[in-house]
Amino acid sequence: MNKVVRFLLLLLFMLSAGSARVLAQRFDPNTRYRISVHGHDADVVDNAGAYIDDINHSLLACYTKTQQQDNGSSPWWYIRRSDSGGWTIQNAVTGRYIEMRTYRYSYEWDGQYYSGEQQELRSNPALLSDSSLWSVDYIDGAFRFNSVAMPSLYMGIYVWSYGDDSEYYLETMRSEWKFSNYIIGFDITAEDGTPVGGEGTPSHVFSSMHLNGKTPMRFTASGDYLVTVPERAAGSDCEIAVTWDDGGYAMRVDGAEPTATGFVVKGLSCNAGYPFTVVDDGDAPLISGTLWFTTLPVCDITASGINGSTYVMGKFRMQDPDNSLVDTTFTAEVKVRGATAQRYPKKPYNVKLRQADGSDQDANLLGLRNTHTWVLDAMYVDRIRMRNRVCFDTWNEMDTVPYATNYNQRNGTVGRFVEVFVNGEYQGLYCFTDKVNRKLLNLTKVDFGLDSTEVTPRGLLYKGKQWGDDTYLYTYPAGSISTTTTWGNWELEYPDEYPSAAAWAPLRSLINFGKMSEARFVANFDQNYYFGNLLNYVMLQLAYNLEDNGMKNMYVSTKNIQKAGRRMLFTVWDMDSSLGGLWNGQHNDIVADTTYVTIVYPLSRLFSHNSLGFRDSLRLKWHELRETTLSPERLSERLEAYTTLFETSGAWAREYNLWGASCDLTADLREEIQYVNEWYARNIAYLDELLPDLPTGLRSVTVGSRSSRGIYTPDGRRLDARSVHDLPPGIYIIDGRKVIR
Repeated sequence: MNKVVRFLLLLLFMLSAGSARVLAQRFDPNTRYRISVHGHDADVVDNAGAYIDDINHSLLACYTKTQQQDNGSSPWWYIRRSDSGGWTIQNAVTGRYIEMRTYRYSYEWDGQYYSGEQQELRSNPALLSDSSLWSVDYIDGAFRFNSVAMPSLYMGIYVWSYGDDSEYYLETMRSEWKFSNYIIGFDITAEDGTPVGGEGTPSHVFSSMHLNGKTPMRFTASGDYLVTVPERAAGSDCEIAVTWDDGGYAMRVDGAEPTATGFVVKGLSCNAGYPFTVVDDGDAPLISGTLWFTTLPVCDITASGINGSTYVMGKFRMQDPDNSLVDTTFTAEVKVRGATAQRYPKKPYNVKLRQADGSDQDANLLGLRNTHTWVLDAMYVDRIRMRNRVCFDTWNEMDTVPYATNYNQRNGTVGRFVEVFVNGEYQGLYCFTDKVNRKLLNLTKVDFGLDSTEVTPRGLLYKGKQWGDDTYLYTYPAGSISTTTTWGNWELEYPDEYPSAAAWAPLRSLINFGKMSEARFVANFDQNYYFGNLLNYVMLQLAYNLEDNGMKNMYVSTKNIQKAGRRMLFTVWDMDSSLGGLWNGQHNDIVADTTYVTIVYPLSRLFSHNSLGFRDSLRLKWHELRETTLSPERLSERLEAYTTLFETSGAWAREYNLWGASCDLTADLREEIQYVNEWYARNIAYLDELLPDLPTGLRSVTVGSRSSRGIYTPDGRRLDARSVHDLPPGIYIIDGRKVIR
């Protein structure tokens, strides 16, 4: 074994060896212990549990006491610290050690040949280096045995139940396997009947310790822990306060200066690890590992059976680096979100905060907004992990809700980049955002009436879930109007608890409006749409080339059909496929594809036929925003800000190490950022041709006055109107000035 390999193994063993020093107080090398299945003792005579027994000196099996065979074996084991680190588990009678090994298999069945590698648990008379070594931890009231040779694998139990009986099989398992019949927890009892507790194990020590009020998160089996610090801490001398729930411990960090309350890291780097040792009050070393720092918030989800169909109850913890005193934990419901995204190994999540009685628990997390519903966007297919956020930042700068709301008329989400753990496993870089919903858009609640027996819809929110003629606003499904939460390719987002034909009728009316004659379409446009909102949507669609939208991944809403009519507002959503990127993560060199504008029937009338002077207004909008909100400099600023954040926080390096091989990430994020900037330069040149500047060459814009003379279209036609307010929305020239109506 060369020196490099020995050094890496030494680092891997650090936490295990440290744990041994503590657990040696619990595991006497001369005491025999029974290792039984945690939580499975109902069918055991003496409550000893279903336990591990070396039955045939080769394969391990797990039996209950009533099933034990008289074959000279023993349910008793010695648990001892190895001189090379970690723990060995040796049968007290056979002398054989439990090992994790890899073996090759090959066989032929039904004319097909199969071969490969597989891990299994066996007993072996020899102590085989790291394959016979285990790290030991105590989590949720049970011991876990983690293979030192293969840190992603644990000793586990598969429970096969039939009728009133159960059989137990010792197998290799991963911690993320959350099936009810897969168990990686064990109870340990000494031969005299004394149960062994978990005090002094790594999980116990670290659940007791807090750095700046935050519990470090363990993100590798080899003992790497993640700690969040304020963004200003990166590169500076950062003081870390260390507190303990129970006394008797102290922490020493390599490269840091100790203080009376903790330690100071000089020139803190989030891309370097800081080895540490925890000692007891007698200065004896307990556990060792490596601290890593991040300037991003850290989210922690704990829940069993998380899936994409139903919400499951669990816990959600938010570690805010800017709040040094609070490590907030909520009761929460969690679900895997999305459709296509559910198939990817990195899962996105919906989180609903709940009170103890199950009702909504609003909270203003990270200063974003006071709400109970949140999204953790995995961004798995996005090679730069920021396209959706950049698009929303731009949209929020371009467009607002055209009436008062509690959120500054915001018509899109806000978010913060975070690092996420799920059930103790590090998942990488996410974007934590609020949702587009009734509260954000200030849609009026349903009216329950005086006797609460009739529900009258008022504010409405629809979402396009797939492409189709109905989401293109061209037609709607044949037959009766829906009375459920879905109608064709549309979903009723609000009021989803009270779906009815009355809630869908305004959408049907909107589709019918698009089929009207040009004269009626122009005359009634303001009763159905907001001109500026559609203008901004089409502008963003073309500028950033949104290729997974076109009314799919779009919200359409109306504030109150009982009072404000049925005027509909567009709100964008899910813009990963943008800025030179495709829905599958590949590059997309196509510029400004107008297909996703003209495929939507009313937008086609506005854009292709210049109804209401829409295309003229779009030309003016482009030549204004290309110098400000949509300028290449502004886009570059947004990209640079997030790139710097990812790099200085260390999050990009961790994301690349975790997911880079499976989704074509580059170690140097700036290579992909350069591609986006170059793509946008090409798109700007194309849009300058598609939307050339108006013939007058003027750039000034003013709001039309009540009365003016000499009103012209941009192509020079004089209009017979006394005021622009007698004309439909559009762009006009009055006394040599461009005016938007």
